[in-house]
Amino acid sequence: MKIKAIEITGFGRWTNVTIDNLAEWQVIYGENEAGKSTLKDFILGIFFGFKTRASQNYEPRSGAQYGGALVVTVHGQDYRISRKGRTQSVLTVTKVGMESLELDGERFLKQIFGSLNRVDYEQIFAFNEHDLSLVGQITGPDLEKQLLAYTKPQASKWLAWADDHQSTAVQLFSKQKNGKRPLNQASQQYLDLKKSHQDQAGALSDYLTAGLEETDLIDKIKAKEGELESLNKKYQNLDQANRTWPLYQEGLTLQKELNGFAKDHPQVKVISPADQKQMKELGLELDWLNQQLGQIQHPEPSQSFINSGSIDENQQETLRTMANQLATLEDNQQQSDRRNQQLSQFQNFFTGSIPRPLSSSDSQALTGKNYWLWVTLAGLVGTLLAVVASLGLVTQGIFLLVTVASGFLANRHHQQGQAILKDYAPLDPAAIIKAQGHVQRAAQVQDELANLTRHQEQLVQDLVSSLVRFDGQFRGRFTDPSLVDSQAVQDLVHQVLEGQNQDIHQQLDNELAKNQRMQQERELLQQKTQVQSVIQNLLGQNGLTSLADLDQAVAGQDQQGQQIQRLADLKERIGSDLWELLSHYRNQANLQVDLAQVRDKIEAGQLTVKGYRDQIQRLRVSKASLVSADQYQSLGQQLANQEADLKGGFGQYLAETLVVEMVKRALIGQEEDLSDQVQEVASQYFSRLTGGRYHKMAINQKKVEVIGQDGESFLLAELSTGARDQAYLAVRLALVASLKLGEDLPLLIDDGFVNFDDRRQAEVLSLLQDLTATHQILFWTFNRHLVTDKQINLGEIHG
Repeated sequence: MKIKAIEITGFGRWTNVTIDNLAEWQVIYGENEAGKSTLKDFILGIFFGFKTRASQNYEPRSGAQYGGALVVTVHGQDYRISRKGRTQSVLTVTKVGMESLELDGERFLKQIFGSLNRVDYEQIFAFNEHDLSLVGQITGPDLEKQLLAYTKPQASKWLAWADDHQSTAVQLFSKQKNGKRPLNQASQQYLDLKKSHQDQAGALSDYLTAGLEETDLIDKIKAKEGELESLNKKYQNLDQANRTWPLYQEGLTLQKELNGFAKDHPQVKVISPADQKQMKELGLELDWLNQQLGQIQHPEPSQSFINSGSIDENQQETLRTMANQLATLEDNQQQSDRRNQQLSQFQNFFTGSIPRPLSSSDSQALTGKNYWLWVTLAGLVGTLLAVVASLGLVTQGIFLLVTVASGFLANRHHQQGQAILKDYAPLDPAAIIKAQGHVQRAAQVQDELANLTRHQEQLVQDLVSSLVRFDGQFRGRFTDPSLVDSQAVQDLVHQVLEGQNQDIHQQLDNELAKNQRMQQERELLQQKTQVQSVIQNLLGQNGLTSLADLDQAVAGQDQQGQQIQRLADLKERIGSDLWELLSHYRNQANLQVDLAQVRDKIEAGQLTVKGYRDQIQRLRVSKASLVSADQYQSLGQQLANQEADLKGGFGQYLAETLVVEMVKRALIGQEEDLSDQVQEVASQYFSRLTGGRYHKMAINQKKVEVIGQDGESFLLAELSTGARDQAYLAVRLALVASLKLGEDLPLLIDDGFVNFDDRRQAEVLSLLQDLTATHQILFWTFNRHLVTDKQINLGEIHG
């Protein structure tokens, strides 16, 4: 047996402490008062029960629950032995990993320790420095008696234990007050039960036959109820289908109308809401343009120009020219303002300036695949293969040239796409392609604005020339053409024109209005052409010829959409499964016929089940008068129990009466054999401990002698104190090595060799480590020099 772990819940100074992975040779180091003796007493308490004396109760200082557990290995299986409580401790033994299954704790410990009690265990497998100190205090004869006792380890206890079992057997089967033996009574009860069991066997046959018929009927009921459950589900579905038939007919009518419309108008497309909205807005814009053109083309009559005599004819002509130029300039300014406003609207779509329209190569760079990248990869692979295959410098150069050229083109293709994305940020490629119409329009507006700007600059210069021609005094104001301000020129022309007579001013206004109307007409016609073009494209995309067709198509589409939505609502309300069921019937009459047939089957099945239940009731009435299987089995169980009790009683009787003979046979001769073996092993150990100075110990019933190297014998009393200590230790360890118990029990040594010198300590420790081949040794010490790799430092444990 090996102790693998120590788990303390509460014991003296230790609380909630676990010491695991204990080795076969386990050194436990600790200073004085570190808890070494407490730990050893805890192990003995788990094995044999805790001491109840107040001086040795080890009450937990922390107030934790008293006790704990040891994890031990027995025959390769780990067990947890637990004791909780001091005065009435609860013993629990479980297999590690199977804690839910408790074993018989007392029986388990009995199998390990046999008849050994705590005192026996401490006398054989546990000793400390106090035991060795007593060796020096007793006389030679007393020491001889103690060693002689160790060579015959208390066989009387085994014989007393066997006698107790014989007494139990006699008491168990002795005569009672009624004069009858319990074993005879049990035999008679067994015969009576056996006869009753045979009598009931005949009635059981009829009972079992009726039971089989009842089981068969129950199975038929279950099968029929399963059929009825399926029929009920089918009936419910058919009944629901019958109630929803009008809705189904409405759905079929809608579906037929929708299919007919699609067949009669295959070219009609569904017009998206966005297209509808755009075409309606463009129609309104076209109406407004036509209205504006009508007002321009049919103006109200204006007053005629009247010549003035205050200025000459050339000045009048100059004035008329200036008026026309001013009107044209102001109209040009208005057009420029409108173009700038349009450009501002375009600008809102982009983070930077308005980009240029995409060319075909730009579109390819933006949306097409970069095939040059694949050519580059192919060229690179070809170059590597040419180098590996040593195809020659020319071939390698061709592949390298193809790789470099295609790489350049691939990079340019990528850079071109990135530049486009940067110019059109934040739009993605799809949005960029879609926005090309707007971008092209913006480019057209930019070109128109540039033309208007150039025209405006020319008009300003013409006005300056006209002013100078009208009155030479204006020449000094416009010496530098680059400093001419357009607005200042316009203000000056207005002043000149307003300073002339009313007739000339009226004529100039008429001319100005005429020119403005002509310019507006040209602009409106241009806008009308653009709007008509966009409308025609949208109409063509949607299969329409005019805006008049749009209203009709939208009305038809709305009606069709309502029908589609109604059909979808009907299908959702009816359900896909029920719609599928209804599709198998041409009319409601056929559906109602199937519904009636299923209802008839349900009624017939219910009658069948009722007949089965009536038969079962009659069988149960018949079975009530017969013996039941449970009654028969109960009597059979009583018979089996009685038989088992008889077998157990006879077995116990034989075991209890034969135990004395068995134990005596086992011990007769064993005492002398064990004594001889202890002498032989003790001689080996004593020779080893004394460095060969004494090579044999002769132990008999009267005295103990040791024989030196020269053959001279000495009595134990004649030896030195150190030699007597070694002799005592040799006999103790020889007894441990020689005893043949069910398990090799661990040794518990607590500072046993503090009075030995270094050489003797080394020999003892070497001997103990050899003994670990069969016995685990837990060695407590406060000597730092004895600490090994397999040490546990109690000072480092907090609990």
